[in-house]
Amino acid sequence: MVKNNEKCNAKGQCCKCWPYGLLFLLLSCFCLAGIFCYMRCTGGTRSDLTAKVVKNIREGLDVPSSFKLIKAEQPDSAFGVYYFTEEEQDAISESLTDFSMTMLDNVSTLFDDSLAFDSENESQVMVRVFAPILQKASVVLMEMKDKGVFSGWKVKVSYSFADSSGHRWELTRWTFLNPEGDRILGKIDVPGIVECIPEEPLY
Repeated sequence: MVKNNEKCNAKGQCCKCWPYGLLFLLLSCFCLAGIFCYMRCTGGTRSDLTAKVVKNIREGLDVPSSFKLIKAEQPDSAFGVYYFTEEEQDAISESLTDFSMTMLDNVSTLFDDSLAFDSENESQVMVRVFAPILQKASVVLMEMKDKGVFSGWKVKVSYSFADSSGHRWELTRWTFLNPEGDRILGKIDVPGIVECIPEEPLY
C-alpha cells in the first residue's frame, strides 16, 4: 500500500506540507515588514529629536531670529543624564579651560573707568553671558557619574546666536531626552564648537 505522502510526491504535489510552507512565507514577510517599519520609524524619530532640540534652543534665545545652526550630530543613546564618554569629557574640559584662560587674559578690561556707567565692553558682556554656562558645565564635570542603563537620547548641536546688544557667540549644547523623546531631561552648553575626536588605538 502506497503512503499518502508518497502519492503526493508522485503527483508533484505536497498535500500536507504546503500549508507549512505558506505559513513560513507569511511569517517571513511579516518579519521583513516589521524590520522595515522599525527602521523607518527609528530614522524619523531621530530626525524629530534633532528638530525638537533645535527648536528648544531657538526659543530660548533673547533674539530667536539670530540663531544659526553650525552642526547637528545624529542623536546617540544616553546612559544617564549628563553622562559623557571619555572623549566627550576631555573635549568639554579642554574647551572650558581654553575659554576660562581667554576670560582671564581679558580681566584687565572688565572694569574700564573710561566706559559710561550704563555701557559694557566685550569682556564684560562675555562674563555676563558665559559665567553661568561655565559654572554649570564645571559642576557637571565634577559630579560625573558612572555609565548607567539606557535612559533615552543625547543630541549634540553646535550653533551661534546674537544677544540683544548684537554680540555674536558660539556654543555647543548637549540635550538629554527621555526614551520616548517627548521630554527634555537636561541640557548643558559649552563655549565654542566642541569636537569630540576618539583617540586612535595604540598598536
